Amino acid sequence: MNFKKFSIAMALLAMSAVAQKSNQKPVDDTKEIGFSQVRGCVYNSVANNLAGGLSVCDVLKSPSQFADKKFFYTGVEVNGEGEGYVSFGEGSKFILGYSQSPNSQGEVGLMSLGYAASSFGLTLNLGLGMETHTYTDQEGKEKVESTTYPGNIFALTFSMPLSSNLLSAHLLYTAFDKNYSNDVIENVNNEISLGVSFGNTLSNGDFFWEGGLRFDRYISTEKDPDGTKSTREARSEVYPYFNIGYTALKDNVARVAWGFNNTIFIKAYDQFKPSDDVTEDHSLYGLQISPNILGEILINDNLIAFGEVVHNITIASSSQTTSPKGSNDIVDKYTYIQSNPIPGLELPMATTTAPTEVAVGLRLQGERAAIEARLANGFYRNIFQQDLFHGAINGFIYF
Repeated sequence: MNFKKFSIAMALLAMSAVAQKSNQKPVDDTKEIGFSQVRGCVYNSVANNLAGGLSVCDVLKSPSQFADKKFFYTGVEVNGEGEGYVSFGEGSKFILGYSQSPNSQGEVGLMSLGYAASSFGLTLNLGLGMETHTYTDQEGKEKVESTTYPGNIFALTFSMPLSSNLLSAHLLYTAFDKNYSNDVIENVNNEISLGVSFGNTLSNGDFFWEGGLRFDRYISTEKDPDGTKSTREARSEVYPYFNIGYTALKDNVARVAWGFNNTIFIKAYDQFKPSDDVTEDHSLYGLQISPNILGEILINDNLIAFGEVVHNITIASSSQTTSPKGSNDIVDKYTYIQSNPIPGLELPMATTTAPTEVAVGLRLQGERAAIEARLANGFYRNIFQQDLFHGAINGFIYF
């Protein structure tokens, strides 16, 4: 059996054993450790904004929420990816973290540096994956080759509390595919992303709302040996979204919250010429609705159990127009409705890894430390097949 899978299974068994040996006295109604501490990224993967506690992944999207928190956090997943963050300082907090750069295919790490005060928070994320090779050819001329790997990234995230509301924004510039250039050819594949969101995130009520807009621009160009530059692909993507949530059931030791994360997507390709005789343009647009449920219970002073489920419904339409030289346009349109996210289409605040994903987890905790683990629905189908298994473990030290 794969060692990582075995480790996660053993961790869950150990947590259960510790819980059985713990003091079985009734839970103190005034004690809310389980629902007040910062949680790991294994928690609330369905992006339910009324979850009992903030996860590290939630806080990273709005760094001002680090302002009153001091902790060390580390996490590892079955696929080998890991992350670690520390929030430290008196009054205002400084943030330092290391993780895997998005879209890096395991080649680029990500470093996060941030500052958080009660009035605002800011983080800088850097992933560096660049190589430069200088050499002398047979004619004695100096040549330079440069490569930028997918996941090479520069990103800024900002957030500001406004009464019980929260304003967040981000700017991102990254290589979504390998960039390569020398004195003969050049391939460039870059993305820029801008986003803003606003919602009653800081409210303590039972109803949540958040609205936002994200704009992505992808450009892929190349230069031929004859020096001709051309655009292989250029597209714009717009994602307006509106999420709501409601606490359906709640008492002093348990809670169940449901949510609807709703995203409109518009993906438009610039008109381009695949050949001298043909001009093409095409687009994709539609709506994705992601209903989700999160439930958790404080079994005793030291153990929390939680479960999550999310479903995705996509209603989309696409069109393509091809214009051969000297003839009428050829138009092709396609419309579909399915319970599955669009392959390869990244949606904000939504799970895009499976049509319906179910997960369960346990958290063993104290006032100064905690460990939590999560297993996704693939685990129950076949624990011995890597492609059907997903799990992760997180650990905390609190100050």
